[in-house]
Amino acid sequence: MAPDPLIDTDEAREELLAKAPFWKTRAWWTRAGRTAIAVYLATALAFLGTVVAARGLGPHEFGTVVLAVAVVTLVATVLDLTLEEAVVHHGYRALAQDDIGGLLGLVRASLTLDIAIGLLIAAGIIVFAAPLADLAGAGQLDPGLVRLAALTLAVSPAGATMGAVFQLAGRPALRGWMMAGTNLARLAGVVVAVQIGTAEAVILAYAAGNALGALGRRIIVWRLVRRRWRVPAGSRALRVPVRELVRFGFHTSITTSIAGASGSLIPLLLGRLSGPTAVGLFRVGLFPVFVADNASGPIRLALYPEQARLS
Repeated sequence: MAPDPLIDTDEAREELLAKAPFWKTRAWWTRAGRTAIAVYLATALAFLGTVVAARGLGPHEFGTVVLAVAVVTLVATVLDLTLEEAVVHHGYRALAQDDIGGLLGLVRASLTLDIAIGLLIAAGIIVFAAPLADLAGAGQLDPGLVRLAALTLAVSPAGATMGAVFQLAGRPALRGWMMAGTNLARLAGVVVAVQIGTAEAVILAYAAGNALGALGRRIIVWRLVRRRWRVPAGSRALRVPVRELVRFGFHTSITTSIAGASGSLIPLLLGRLSGPTAVGLFRVGLFPVFVADNASGPIRLALYPEQARLS
């Protein structure tokens, strides 16, 4: 077996063994606690935004919003390539080898793929909005709502790559605060939209909130990368092949697609069989499950970077 260059000396082994497990350190629990506060605040703001939209529009109009967003979410979940885990995995490998140039090249490649795939999916949904709306709503869903819902993808591409950068920088709490900021912007938009009283206005409020959140993430990530990672002069970057990034992303996408599709498929089936009103009532009734599903989010967000680093 070929020696591992990272632990192939007695000094390296002793240093590795001397380090306390991350779950026994106060710093990690502090970071996890801050992440939990941010994620729970983001969840509460998302919950409040949904309540405001549901009460302002009523079951039928709110049901059309849920249906349109579910169509877009399902298509994006199935077709999108999940790159966040791949960037975190290969990014920590690059950091372990002090390959800052390779790390930045990896982030740039993922960013390009993320934006290109997101825009292609959004364009495809806009083109095929009519058959998608008919399939989901059995003639009761306006294709225009589906096209507007596609804007929520188009205005905020590269979210997975941005999230990976926060984790690589050891700032999962910052990612949670950015989620909270995005949901706060969406809530403010929904408060204005319900005064207009149309489903179109609420979906545009969602898109505007996503756009503001994406802009904020981009600014924070740009400053974080510039401040934290500088390529030493004369360093040689060990590039991660794009095909390896895509291969890793493809396998993780299978898992996320199966898990994510279930949340969108049920409203679509319900809309097809019973109409938008039933979808709106179902979404409101599902609030406790939505909160419970997000309860373990902060722990997963804080654990994955540590697991990737140890790996």
